[in-house]
Amino acid sequence: MLTEQDMMRVQTHTLTLVCVADTESYPTPLVYTMEVPVNASPEELTEMAIQERLEETGGVGEQEIRESLQVCLAWEGDPGSPVFDHRI
Repeated sequence: MLTEQDMMRVQTHTLTLVCVADTESYPTPLVYTMEVPVNASPEELTEMAIQERLEETGGVGEQEIRESLQVCLAWEGDPGSPVFDHRI
């Protein structure tokens, strides 16, 4: 039988993550939009962003990515979702 905690792990939402990887090879911000569990911790979000970056690089520079990638900002929705709509 599924517990309430199990159900929270199954429920997901879309988050946009703005990350930086302070490396010589890629010093600019990275933006990822991904489906994540509703109750994902900041550490889990960081690991998901690391996995996304490793997939992009084919695993090249894994140690450097793990040591330097940081999630700076996250919000619910995709990049097209306004954080603040000044027209209202």
